[in-house]
Amino acid sequence: MRPLNRLRTNQAAALSTVAAGSAAQDLFERGRQIIAGLPPQPNTKPEPAPAVPRRQARVSSSNLPACTHPVEVDLADPDAERHIGNSGTNVYVCLEELHPADPGQLSGARLRILESGRYTLLNAESTVLLRGGEKGSHWYGCLDGAELAAICQTPGTPFFIRLREFYFETRPAPYSGLSLTHFSGDDPELRACFGTHCLGVLRGGLLLRFLNCLRQRCEMVES
Repeated sequence: MRPLNRLRTNQAAALSTVAAGSAAQDLFERGRQIIAGLPPQPNTKPEPAPAVPRRQARVSSSNLPACTHPVEVDLADPDAERHIGNSGTNVYVCLEELHPADPGQLSGARLRILESGRYTLLNAESTVLLRGGEKGSHWYGCLDGAELAAICQTPGTPFFIRLREFYFETRPAPYSGLSLTHFSGDDPELRACFGTHCLGVLRGGLLLRFLNCLRQRCEMVES
């Protein structure tokens, strides 16, 4: 007999022995119940539960917290003005290159307005690529509510102000090196600069909308 056929014969014999032993045990149990005067009991051996296919976890949209306002809004969006009065929405503007190769070329820097009233905060930031391909933000500096209220008192006037680092453990926080300079005149503009290097500039209608938004946020009474 070939080895493969011999293996199959041994396996079949082993299965027959197991089946015979199980049948003998069932027969012995039924005989014991008859002698004891008990009605025959069905085989109550639990059957294995069917395997449940695993599914990936899914988040239902009905379980997400309700949000009645956007988290952030670009002031260049025509619909942005209706969100200015909502302090729960962050408002930002994207700065353009000072000397763009193409009209409207963005520099990558942004100015962001958060909160309202005395808690109003303005920060300068840029988008950075993190490890793993995720995007984050690098803060260049910020201005608090008192500093912003001072530059919003007389709209349209030129100003120069230095931004501070965002350190909770140090008050007053040291200057970050970034400054904002507002030039008035026939062609007003707002520049964000590190020394003589300009990170970006705001001009025209977007500058006016930004300054109006900043003033409105500072004048709001926080609830």
